[in-house]
Amino acid sequence: MSDIETKKSGFIAILGFPNAGKSTLVNALVGQKVSIVTHKVQTTRTQIRGIADQGNTQVILLDTPGLIKPKVAFEKSMMAAAHDAIEQSDAVLCMIDVSNPQYKDQLKHITKLISDQKKPCYLVINKCDKIAKDQLLPITAELQSLHDWAFIFMISASKEKGTKDIIPEISKVLPESPWLYDSEQIMDASLAFWAAEITREKLFLNMHKELPYGCSVETETMQVDEEKDQLVINQVIYTQKEAHKRMIIGKGGQSLKRIGSQARKDLEEALGQKIFLDVFVKVSEAWKTNPERLKAINLDHFGE
Repeated sequence: MSDIETKKSGFIAILGFPNAGKSTLVNALVGQKVSIVTHKVQTTRTQIRGIADQGNTQVILLDTPGLIKPKVAFEKSMMAAAHDAIEQSDAVLCMIDVSNPQYKDQLKHITKLISDQKKPCYLVINKCDKIAKDQLLPITAELQSLHDWAFIFMISASKEKGTKDIIPEISKVLPESPWLYDSEQIMDASLAFWAAEITREKLFLNMHKELPYGCSVETETMQVDEEKDQLVINQVIYTQKEAHKRMIIGKGGQSLKRIGSQARKDLEEALGQKIFLDVFVKVSEAWKTNPERLKAINLDHFGE
């Protein structure tokens, strides 16, 4: 059997409620930051594909928005992205934050979503480091009865404990297939989209309450300045209200400068080159229903 024939490749959907640690797990498995992470719920808005190679196996990880009851079209598109990930996957990782008092009810909701799936479904019990060790086995035994799990992982995604066992176990059920991506590739999103996500992460981390949820970030242009040996990135933060625009910019522009400086630092570290990042703020009251805005954040083809 040739080397190509013995290789395995497949799509793995990661499903869970907000702040379960899905994006943190994707980054841990890939070994680099491909999904942004903040303390705020619903940071992830669309499918983010991280690519992890291990041995003869390539896993395409589908990081999905946290499950909610959608009320508006924008939220419906987000939930459609999560459901689409289930349908296109070869297996599903159902992730819970065991330190959340509602983890059991959340998992019951998740099991309803996967009840008719014939593909392997795995339970990932995250943040085990926050639970007393003598509680873990009783909790696991109780959760085991909720579904016919292919396997149960007990991990701490933020500390990368137990995460190294996931891909070897999942590889057992993946089909033999040539790898779908080059071995050096860690995500299938465009650099422009990912750069915008990094800035949006800093927006979430620096702004308070609900303000970031009314914002999106787009990369308008990216070009190399050979004379200065740097990558020039121009981005726009769209917000729904003029008052929010003033808050993002801050007194003397200090808030926007801080967001841009933090984003630039992360981009330079990840890309290994000098970055000139220019970020503007514009008001677009209806960006959540604007086809161009939704296309820019990869949500235009969900919820149709």
